[in-house]
Amino acid sequence: MNKTEKHKILVIDDEKSNIIELTDILEESYDVLAVRDSLKAQEIAERQLPDIILLDVIMPEMDGYEVIEALKKSPKTRDIPVIFITGLDSIDAEEKGLGLGAADYITKPFHTAIVRMRINNQIKILESDIIKKHEQMVSNTLSSMESILNSIDASIYATIPETGEILFLNTYMKKSFGIEGDEAIGKYCYKVFRHGFEKMCKFCPCYELNENPDKVVVWDEYITEMDIHVRHSDCYIKWYDGRTVHLQHAVDITELVKTNERAQAASRAKSEFLANMSHEIRTPLNAIVGMTTIGKREKDAERKNYSFSKIDEASTHLLGIVNDILDLAKIEASKLVLLQVEFDFREMINKVLAMAHVGSDERNQTIDVSIDEKIPATIIGDDQRLSQVVANLLSNAVKFTNNNGKIKLDVQLSGKTDDYCELRVDVTDNGIGISPESLEKLFGAFEQVETGTTRSYRGTGLGLAISKQIVEAMNGRIWAQSQLEKGSTFSFTVRVLQGTGSVEAVSENDAAASDKDNVETESDLFTGKLMLAVEDMASNRYVLTTLLENSGLNIDCAVNGKEALDMFAADPDKYDIIFMDVRMPIMNGYEATECIRALDIAKAKKIPIIALTANVFSDDIEKCLKAGMNGHIGKPMDVGKVIEVLKKYLTH
Repeated sequence: MNKTEKHKILVIDDEKSNIIELTDILEESYDVLAVRDSLKAQEIAERQLPDIILLDVIMPEMDGYEVIEALKKSPKTRDIPVIFITGLDSIDAEEKGLGLGAADYITKPFHTAIVRMRINNQIKILESDIIKKHEQMVSNTLSSMESILNSIDASIYATIPETGEILFLNTYMKKSFGIEGDEAIGKYCYKVFRHGFEKMCKFCPCYELNENPDKVVVWDEYITEMDIHVRHSDCYIKWYDGRTVHLQHAVDITELVKTNERAQAASRAKSEFLANMSHEIRTPLNAIVGMTTIGKREKDAERKNYSFSKIDEASTHLLGIVNDILDLAKIEASKLVLLQVEFDFREMINKVLAMAHVGSDERNQTIDVSIDEKIPATIIGDDQRLSQVVANLLSNAVKFTNNNGKIKLDVQLSGKTDDYCELRVDVTDNGIGISPESLEKLFGAFEQVETGTTRSYRGTGLGLAISKQIVEAMNGRIWAQSQLEKGSTFSFTVRVLQGTGSVEAVSENDAAASDKDNVETESDLFTGKLMLAVEDMASNRYVLTTLLENSGLNIDCAVNGKEALDMFAADPDKYDIIFMDVRMPIMNGYEATECIRALDIAKAKKIPIIALTANVFSDDIEKCLKAGMNGHIGKPMDVGKVIEVLKKYLTH
């Protein structure tokens, strides 16, 4: 009952004067109701539910004994204290009334002090009973709640949100923290569960729950001291006493995390690493090896020089990167060993730019370069690793920037001591950009962000992860800023030793070059035959068509599986053989082959389809054959094998 509300007294008496007198005595302290018709007494009592009933004994229709019997039979009124008011001065009458359940007797004429005292005594008894019942209910509720919470195999505790004082800990949590009995009750949670904390944790979920009390905050944590991973669920609930308290439920997910990590590591290492690395390394190598063959065979000096001046540097550099990538496990295990050699920094940058220009020139992109003049002429560090990072960022910028786009390489001296200098490198483009969500996972191994958008751009997702490891091994850091459709800036810093400034330049003529035999094909061997070459990379199409230009074979090109399907379906009798790449945008080689074989055209069932791909593992070959291909040629392309396959299917 609200303390401002008065207790309600119902007077049942047929004498109006008695009602008036009792009202005068009680109305100052109580809310007095009255009924003179004993037949209506029970109905009014059930409706009003007073705290005490004053009941006259002698009344017409129904006397007080009959009324009290009816009141005690009703579930609604049976617990209401009834005090008889009567002028009868008889032990038998009093005994009968008490026997029927009356709580007390007040005799007439009324004495004001006695009436008030007897009513007040009943109110005290009533309030005491209510308190006892409430305490018993609370005790039962708390006991049931504790039994339930103690039976759960997870840590559960409750605190006062404002202070962090502990109200309850279940048995599981006590065992986890070595807590005996109730020794932690009343103490601050941050002192009991957090070593060295003197105030509420900054990451306490109560701050977030204060903003949204109906929210459930779920968060994971690794507890270093206990070497466990825990998933917390925090919320506000009503406690047994009506207070709002903070309740936390924490589950040990260590085995789940470890199992998940092991499964992800195994899957990533086997599937993504091998498949992605095989394809992405072999594909550019195909262009390099093929163009080297073309360059050696060329009679025109300008074309020969163009091929070899670019490819010799690129192939040496790329082979170094291949070795680094295949050694990724060592890098991830923090066993990366950096070489300390003195090298010409600007010459290293120029070599990287020469490789980047191969792609940017093809797309009519401009690369602006700014190198701080205060950077020493020579520095001491791992030039191959450093150039690998710069090359990766430039390669990505070229890849994700549209034709005619702009790229900028900016290198600054951001710090210097007598021995060391800190370099900062920024690569900025005005390309497709990266979403905020994708920026968070940008430097994770095997991550390729915006997969729906970048499928046509290709990529392993390993380059940035490796770059991050290299940069951090050089006491630096790497980060990115980006806006969708506006471009990106990738930045990194490294700490290197200053060189002496005297590094002997290595002439291109002094560099050892491999001398591969010229590959010649029999002139006009396949005259009158037409190949459909399906390859999305322009350089690889150039290699294939140039290597076969003296063979008499005519070649049509498609840049993806969908285009190849349309070209073949339009004039199937036109083509004698199809060379099909596997990984392509829009429609891959497997899908294209299956679609061609499914055409209701006789030629579609028998035309030779040969996979020409960097996917070279046994399951890749099996997948090609299962899709309906007749054979498989791996990249880098062996021209001799290509001729053998062409002879097999085009000469009879």
